[in-house]
Amino acid sequence: MTTTGYIQASDRTDGISSIVLLFILLIGLILVFGLVGYLISSTVNRGSLPRTASAWLQTFAVLLGGATVVMYMLGAGSLIFMEDRDMRAACLTAGGAEKYDQVDGYEGRYFPPRFLCHLKGGGSYGAQVPGYVNPSLILLSSLTLASAGASWITRPKAAADNIPENQTT
Repeated sequence: MTTTGYIQASDRTDGISSIVLLFILLIGLILVFGLVGYLISSTVNRGSLPRTASAWLQTFAVLLGGATVVMYMLGAGSLIFMEDRDMRAACLTAGGAEKYDQVDGYEGRYFPPRFLCHLKGGGSYGAQVPGYVNPSLILLSSLTLASAGASWITRPKAAADNIPENQTT
């Protein structure tokens, strides 16, 4: 319990632990800074922008991976300090007064980031996490994997692979 008398999400047995969520957000922040640092250092080491298709695809994969992490952090961050009164207000805002009268519980999830308001008769509806977060996570992660795969396919082949068959070493 907090000093305000309201239950925080971290105190609920069925809710999201704020400590774990802070740890996840910290890891995400470190990952984003690491990806930006990787892009800057690879550009400095090359002395210019990428020149090959594979290098461009790799750069896009890193940028898209960073965008995926930032989008996840946006969704998860919207849940971090929700107190019981905030949970009720989120359910009221998302479902209106008609649905709010039937709410009998809340549920928060880390992956995908979501906050659900459970109804007495069964069923639930989402609240608090912006509606564009989870579809964006699917799109960005798919594009990241596609870019990384295309970068791997188009990478320059090793010199040993380019030796003609009639030559021996």
